[in-house]
Amino acid sequence: MVGSPIEELNRGIELFLEEVRSDPTASNCVELGTVSFACEPRVDLMLDTVDSIYQFAIEDPGGSTNMAAGVDMALALLKGRTGQYQRAGVDYYRPWMILMTDGMSTVSCDRVANHTCQLEADRKLVVFPLAVGPEADIDTLSCFSQQRQPLRLKDLKFREFFQWLSCSVSQVSRSQPGDQIQLDPSGIQSWAAI
Repeated sequence: MVGSPIEELNRGIELFLEEVRSDPTASNCVELGTVSFACEPRVDLMLDTVDSIYQFAIEDPGGSTNMAAGVDMALALLKGRTGQYQRAGVDYYRPWMILMTDGMSTVSCDRVANHTCQLEADRKLVVFPLAVGPEADIDTLSCFSQQRQPLRLKDLKFREFFQWLSCSVSQVSRSQPGDQIQLDPSGIQSWAAI
């Protein structure tokens, strides 16, 4: 993503941070980390609680779309964090991975997509595949989750997406780890082309 899309993405993330910070329960529970993937993936933000993140922006990763390496890196971060919680004997919520792309992966994603699907089936991960723009490869995104079909972001409506996301994570933060939560499907229509 370059230009206007990355600017809108960063505005949406800032809104998400502000809204989650305004919820005392969620601000202590929700952790955010980001991985950009181009030729090589990079961690833009290590997992940290939202109330610890003061200023943040994703920079243009440039280059091709190595989605498999990016997802592998994100899964390694999540595995490390859940491992810390398990060793400390702390209950935790199932991690969410928002997988968004505006392009087509330049490498096969079969192995890592099978892994994310297995993690979902084992109730160890929730995957939200999100296509940004007309060039995003819906077919590849659909391989990463057997529980959620990819949605296409309407007209760079990152702000609306992150508002929905902040409401969703606030709702989850008020539950107990392991509880079944029904997310508000009506909010999706404001940002997704269904």
